[in-house]
Amino acid sequence: MRLGSLVATLLAIPALAFGAESAPTITILEGNAAILRGGSRLAAAEGVRLQIDDVVETAAGTFLQIEYAPGPILDLGSGTRLMLGSYASTGSARPALYLLSGWLKLTGRGEAARQVVSVASPRMDITDWKGADVIRVAGDTSMLFVESGQARVLDRRFGTSTELQDGEYVELKGQKAPVPAPRPPAAFVAAVPAPFRDSLPARLPLFAERRVVPRYSGTFNYSDVEAWLNDRDLGHRLVRVWEVKANDPAFRASLIANLAAHPEWFPVLYPDCCESTPADGNDHRPVKPSSE
Repeated sequence: MRLGSLVATLLAIPALAFGAESAPTITILEGNAAILRGGSRLAAAEGVRLQIDDVVETAAGTFLQIEYAPGPILDLGSGTRLMLGSYASTGSARPALYLLSGWLKLTGRGEAARQVVSVASPRMDITDWKGADVIRVAGDTSMLFVESGQARVLDRRFGTSTELQDGEYVELKGQKAPVPAPRPPAAFVAAVPAPFRDSLPARLPLFAERRVVPRYSGTFNYSDVEAWLNDRDLGHRLVRVWEVKANDPAFRASLIANLAAHPEWFPVLYPDCCESTPADGNDHRPVKPSSE
C-alpha cells in the first residue's frame, strides 16, 4: 500500500555543521511555523536555511517541507516538533533528526539513502532506511509506515530491533512488543496529512540564489518548551543550546522549580555551588535562593 512518493535526492548531514551549500531549506510552508534558535523564536518562511540544533514547530493545520541539497526531503504535518541534528539516545556519533511529536515524512532514494541521518523519537529510533517513511509520534505511541523501501526500528523500552519492508507498519505503545503488520490500519491512513499523499516536485532550485532571513518574533517561555526540557534523550544537549535562557528571570525560576525533571541544568543555574550535575533535584543538594 502506498501514499504516493515525493521526488527527492539524498545527502548525508555532517555531524557538526551544515555547509552553506547543503543547509536544509524550507521550500514549502502552508500555514504557520516557528524556529527556535538559541534563545529566540523566529518566524519560518519559504527560503529560510536551517541550522543544526534548530527546533522547528508547526502550528495546527500547517504543512512544511524541508529539502537538502542534494538530500532527503522532510515533510512536517500539523502540530509537529522536530529538532535538526540531535543525536540518538544510543550515544552514536551519527547525527539524527529528533521527532518529539507530530507527523514526519522522510523521503530519499539511491545508494546515498544508507548515509542519511537516522530519526530518533522518545520511544523509537529509525535507522538503515531507504525509500519513504511516514512517522507519527502521539503521546506514548510511536508509529512507522514504510511506504516504500525498508527501515530498521529500535524499540528502546525493550531493546529490540525490527526490520520493516515495503508497505509494512509497526506501532510501539505501552508494554506491547512491536509486531510488524503487512499494512497500516485504516485509522492511520485516514489521519495521514493530505500533502503527504501528493507527489511534489523538488523546489530547492528556486531558492539557490535567494537568502531569506527569518523574522525575529520574540523569545519563548518555559511552558513553550517544557516538553523538550523534560525529554531525557536531549537533556544535556538542550543545556548547551538554550543555556542563555538561564539568564531570563522567569525562565530561570521555572527551571529551578522543576529541577528534579531536568537536573542537568543545575551547574548552569548554580555554577559556584557544585562541580558536577546532581543525580536529582532534591533538597539535599545546596541551592541558592530562587529570587537571585
